[in-house]
Amino acid sequence: MSVKTGKFTGKEKRLHPRWDIENRVFFRRESNPDEHLAYTKDLSCTGTCILTKEKVRLGQILKISIYLSEAETITLSAKVMWMRKADDLFCVGIHFVDITQDEQTFILQHAYELNHDTVVNHWFRDWNG
Repeated sequence: MSVKTGKFTGKEKRLHPRWDIENRVFFRRESNPDEHLAYTKDLSCTGTCILTKEKVRLGQILKISIYLSEAETITLSAKVMWMRKADDLFCVGIHFVDITQDEQTFILQHAYELNHDTVVNHWFRDWNG
């Protein structure tokens, strides 16, 4: 399994920032139990971008399992928001569907453990306390 230390990209303006991280992912379509391997390109509490050899359809709902570490996996429902070809892979934008606050917190805690200073600086960058 390949898990890189995450870092936030550029000037992140989203409420839930995405950080560059390569985690193993397995996904399957609702209509098909076959699992497919992918890797995250980035990840946030509300979505991810994955790289995969499998073509998917816009608007398609997937069941996605992201390996946050060797011991921690999160499985979520996700909607394909966009897709583009990148060499021999597809780059796919995924939005998590019906994600709970606890699941978002779990992902954020993982980011916090990987890169504490960057997460804190993002959340408190405009704070003068």
